[in-house]
Amino acid sequence: MRLSRRLQNLGLITLITLLIWLYAEAQNVRQESAELLVRLPDVIGQATVVDPTDRREPIRVAVELRGNSARLSELRATLAGLGVIELPLEAAHLPQNDAGIGPIDLRPLLQRASLTPRGGSGPRLADLGVSLDSVEPVSINVRIDQLVEKNVDVVFRPEGVQIDSASLKIDPPQVVLVLPQSLVEQYSSAQDVFKLEATVPQVDLPKLPPGVKQTVNAQLAIPQVLQSEYTQLKTNTVDVTFTIASQTESHVLGVVPVWLLAPPSELQRYQVTLAEDSRVLNDVTVTGPRQLVDQLRAGDTKLRVVGRIELTADDLDNAITSAPVSHIEIQEVNNGQVVVRHTIPLNRDALVAGADPSLPAFVSPTISVTTSNPIVKFRIQKTGE
Repeated sequence: MRLSRRLQNLGLITLITLLIWLYAEAQNVRQESAELLVRLPDVIGQATVVDPTDRREPIRVAVELRGNSARLSELRATLAGLGVIELPLEAAHLPQNDAGIGPIDLRPLLQRASLTPRGGSGPRLADLGVSLDSVEPVSINVRIDQLVEKNVDVVFRPEGVQIDSASLKIDPPQVVLVLPQSLVEQYSSAQDVFKLEATVPQVDLPKLPPGVKQTVNAQLAIPQVLQSEYTQLKTNTVDVTFTIASQTESHVLGVVPVWLLAPPSELQRYQVTLAEDSRVLNDVTVTGPRQLVDQLRAGDTKLRVVGRIELTADDLDNAITSAPVSHIEIQEVNNGQVVVRHTIPLNRDALVAGADPSLPAFVSPTISVTTSNPIVKFRIQKTGE
């Protein structure tokens, strides 16, 4: 009987001691400093974006917290696994002015913030029995912007090949670009900025055959000046149909002067006079790279095309009367300096009896030249005769 009473007394004493400890612990309210990392939501409502004006996210905020030891310990454990707190920012908290710039108070937002990643459902400070005594900074300045949709043209301008413009088709020809209104206004007077480049990085365009219609799926690239963390495309690819134009062009020069090439010492002993009808090559057509031919067609004064007839000492001694032009030179003349840019040798296959008349008289790996007659006539005389 006495043992049972003693046990009852011991249990009562233990319970009272525990209650006293819990009461004392509850009254052990203290203050603790902490640093929180906070961020703004990506988008507010349907299309409003908010960014700090003077710093990058995440924003560091120094706070003074008040609570008992157990609550503060629980909060520390929660924050350790949280990382960044997303502020529950709504349209009602935003500055109401035409400039779209102003402060937002951090304390009420932190008190309402959910202590879970990315603003998910979770406890708040008040739910953990912790109060927020102070916040530094008290507020941050933000800039408000609206996301808008803009239809922009797609262009296809590949490097290294010439596209037949009549064959080019882009599907769709326009796509929707979502971006901040401030960017649209910033470049409102530069509409060329609002074009999207279609690129085909996995296709070796120069190796595609000319004159054959091709359809490829092309990636779209946002111009660098329009890029922001909010800029995005609603369509990332388009289908591009095109035909690569011939990479060579032809141009009729008409006549090309013929110049003599011989050892200087021999020219002191001999005089070579070209026949009247052999001083130029007639009906000359140059076929080659588009850029070069375009320069010749435009009459670029820096370029000069000449036919060279090369005579050896034996030729002069034997007083031959005719010979084919040995090569065509395309020269570039700058400030009196002459540089030979291209040499197109004689195609001797074209001189063989019965040769295909369409064979060019002069051929190099990139350029060919045709003429009605590559043979020139001349008279050789010894000096003084």
